[in-house]
Amino acid sequence: MEHPAEPPLNGALLTCSKLALAGARVIGHADDGAVDLTGAHIGGSLGCHGAHLRNDSGPALAADGLQVDQDMYLRDSFTATGRSTAPAAATIGAVRPTGAHISGQLDCSRADLRNDSGPALARRGCKWAKGMFLRDVFTAAGSGGGGAARLTGAHIGRPPPYTVAGGHAVVWTGQGSGTSKTRVPQFCFPSVVWLDLRGMYSVASHAECDVSLGTAKE
Repeated sequence: MEHPAEPPLNGALLTCSKLALAGARVIGHADDGAVDLTGAHIGGSLGCHGAHLRNDSGPALAADGLQVDQDMYLRDSFTATGRSTAPAAATIGAVRPTGAHISGQLDCSRADLRNDSGPALARRGCKWAKGMFLRDVFTAAGSGGGGAARLTGAHIGRPPPYTVAGGHAVVWTGQGSGTSKTRVPQFCFPSVVWLDLRGMYSVASHAECDVSLGTAKE
């Protein structure tokens, strides 16, 4: 599925009981994303198992204000590749659910997120009631100074059994098209309410730190 100027899959303000995009192939060339779920309300789960989303002009998945009443799955070889030339490109993620509220868990196990103009994962003010899972060779490859995975003001569950679970995660950030001599955190979680990164590791290139829990500098 591809469109030269609009999101090929436009689900802005969509209301449905369940949304399944398993195995979908979507290529976009629009600022609003290859898949646009802005303001959508999904009464059940959102499943993107094995989907491949790509956009050369913005986020691969734009989901500002998305509400999912159960779980959200971006897993099992799910890929999202984004790129932007906009002035705010450094804050636009390949996956961008700003202000999203997931009543269940967000599972990104075995996902591959990439962005050569900003963070791979950028989520401002998101809420996941039952945790976020970045494991089983989860990969986030970003560029610039904002971190490969950036969750400003996120509220991620609460102490066990809900958790942010990592394991065999590979995360790196590069400047421009390269990945060497990077001086930025790989995970940036300013203002997160609760976080458990036990079992997670990251691969960085001369990074100052792998994880940043400091105050965000927008």
